[in-house]
Amino acid sequence: MRLRLGLNQGHLADIFKVSESTISRILNTWINFMYDSSKQLVPWSTKEQILHNLPQAFLDFSEIFIEKPSSHVAQWHTWSEYKYHNTLKLLANWNC
Repeated sequence: MRLRLGLNQGHLADIFKVSESTISRILNTWINFMYDSSKQLVPWSTKEQILHNLPQAFLDFSEIFIEKPSSHVAQWHTWSEYKYHNTLKLLANWNC
C-alpha cells in the first residue's frame, strides 16, 4: 500500500491501528528482504565502479523570471522561449 498509493507512515499506522514505529520496522524489514532477493537479479555496481564512472563535473541550468526590461535589446537577450517570459539565465558547474 505504501508504494502503490503513496501513503505516509502515519496514515498507514492509522489504517492498521498500530504505532508508526511498527510501520517503520515492517517497511524496513520488507525493503531489506527485497534488496537481498534482488541482489542475484540486478547486477549492483561496487562503490569503486560508481566512482570511476562519475562525470568530472555536473552542470545545471536555471531560469528566474524578471520584469520586462525597458530596452528592446535587453528584452531580446533575456527572452526565454521555454518559459515564454523574460528570465535571468543561470549556469552552475560542480566539479567532482
